[in-house]
Amino acid sequence: MEIVIKISDEDYEYLKTHNKHGLYSSILNGTPLPKGHGRLIDADVFEKRLMDARSYYIGEKADDFDLRFAAGLKSAAERLVDAPTIIEAELAESEE
Repeated sequence: MEIVIKISDEDYEYLKTHNKHGLYSSILNGTPLPKGHGRLIDADVFEKRLMDARSYYIGEKADDFDLRFAAGLKSAAERLVDAPTIIEAELAESEE
């Protein structure tokens, strides 16, 4: 199980020096979220939505505007894929 908790810097420093229990190890081995982070989203789902929208705009009746818009959607999806990962995805039971 993975959880996100909010803990003060002082408490975190205390845990680093008083690590006597397994819970402390779990906290210390966690991944701190960067200060000022934005919303946490499922980027894979968002990428799929961008690419589905792109497919709509490159149909047989696409004009120049549609094709430019589709190229912009593809560029956005590529930038999303290149964005740094803070917390790795968890594998679903069917993927393990």
